[in-house]
Amino acid sequence: MKSSSRLYALICAGIFFGSLIVSAASFFASGRFDRQLFFYESYDSGRLCTEARRSARRGSIDSSIRAFVDDLILGPVTNRLRPLFSEETRTEFCFLDGKSLYVGLSKDALHAVPGNSGLRRNVALLRKNIMKNFTNIDAIYVYIDGKIVFEEKNPSSDHS
Repeated sequence: MKSSSRLYALICAGIFFGSLIVSAASFFASGRFDRQLFFYESYDSGRLCTEARRSARRGSIDSSIRAFVDDLILGPVTNRLRPLFSEETRTEFCFLDGKSLYVGLSKDALHAVPGNSGLRRNVALLRKNIMKNFTNIDAIYVYIDGKIVFEEKNPSSDHS
């Protein structure tokens, strides 16, 4: 009787300490990742849907933004969401100057993606994605094939 209660107590203690070790490891590992939200349109309804992803922290804000834009351009993980641009699209440059972000996309961004809402809407979604994940940016200037597209003032910045 005593040996079975000791065994039971030992098993419970092992489970407790094992879960404590797993919890501590996941807590410390999560400090190296950022949770980012990606907004894409649904194929089914055309509504805006959100994907949450965890990405490794980068050394600088420039490299974090560049990695985010690269991931965004690659498209959604979920197959029921539309990519913003054609799969051949690449980021040519992406840099922060003060509170202004300059993003250059390859000319492949001009190619239509079947079922997409159009280039203006996709550039607006690109801006929305960046603004929601990087709140320190006031203005985003998007270039395709070296030419600025749909120059718009962001409502959060007033540079008049």
